[in-house]
Amino acid sequence: MKKLSAFLTLVMLVCLLAACGSTPPPSEPSSSSSSESSSSKVVESSQSTATQTAVLYAVFNGGEVKEYPVAYTGAQITAEELADELTGLTGLDFTITASKGTDGLTVDWAADSTLLAGLGGREQKTDFFFFDSDSLGWFMMDSLWKTLTENLGVEDIYYTMDGGQELVVGTMSPPLNEFPSDTPYMGSEFYEAHSDGQGDMSDVGDIYLRTEGLWRMDGEADAASIEMDGIGGFTMYYASGAVEAAGYLECVDEYGDGSYRYDCYTMDGTLITSFYFDSETQIHLGNDETVYRLDEGTFMQRACLGFWQYPEGMILELGAERWTLYADDGVTVLSDGPVRYEEEAVYLMNDDGSSGGGRASFDDDGNLVESGCILTYLGRDYSDVPKG
Repeated sequence: MKKLSAFLTLVMLVCLLAACGSTPPPSEPSSSSSSESSSSKVVESSQSTATQTAVLYAVFNGGEVKEYPVAYTGAQITAEELADELTGLTGLDFTITASKGTDGLTVDWAADSTLLAGLGGREQKTDFFFFDSDSLGWFMMDSLWKTLTENLGVEDIYYTMDGGQELVVGTMSPPLNEFPSDTPYMGSEFYEAHSDGQGDMSDVGDIYLRTEGLWRMDGEADAASIEMDGIGGFTMYYASGAVEAAGYLECVDEYGDGSYRYDCYTMDGTLITSFYFDSETQIHLGNDETVYRLDEGTFMQRACLGFWQYPEGMILELGAERWTLYADDGVTVLSDGPVRYEEEAVYLMNDDGSSGGGRASFDDDGNLVESGCILTYLGRDYSDVPKG
């Protein structure tokens, strides 16, 4: 019995020892889990210190776009930082604040930004020099818009000003200077193409009006050119100045979606070539992609066309070919004559060709100045101003 009792005791001890051995020790972090956590911290650290590249986009009148890479550190560059980079690049004040919305980014232009305050007395950089306030305004809005959408992955940019007010750029020509805060900014080409009297496709006359002016191959003065009268007529010139061809235009809605093609015919009905608009200041011919740009003197003409009021109340009408000065009643004609537009100024000539009417040009703030007087723009709608 003693042997049996000792045997049972031994069996029980063995079972107890076996049960104790089956209990796992307290768990510790696995080597793989520890490695993943360490790796994650290294990635986060490298993202915050690694040098990355953003691209600044400078969008010029005529559709020309230049790219400027800039380096930065951090996981994501901000809208304000991109705007600051544009300021350093161009010498213009891109002073903004940005906030995210449900469907895009709202960008608020500060009152002291160059867009709203004008150039003032600043000396413009050679690569970013503007003769008129419209070109300056479009450049700033287009460049920031493209820079933000390309770098931040946002599709819609909403512009406001001075703390959330509706954006009205006082230095630019109305009506293309007002931008609703509830509508995404669409770019200058869109607004110019859909503005009344400048490319509005709802009227046949306007379809040809956008062709008006002298268009030079590659924008060069000593190259071939095309002169169009804005009502469907054209004349093509060789680089020597000799006439190559003349005739009329036919506008075709090629795909039924507003992709207008302009066919050039001689007076006997022979098709010479076709062209398309890349922007309001650039066209290309057919399939060979030859580019023609609107002459710089025509830039000045388009900026000046319409009615301008002197501080004394007199009204200056600037047309495509003639100028007329009215008394403050808007009816009495004081003087008139032909107009000559050049790159930097408009010359008010006498009928005999002499310079007697004066010289008008835009100052650094975008104001039209004539004989020392700053003129107030009244618009291009001739019905707004009484005439005899």
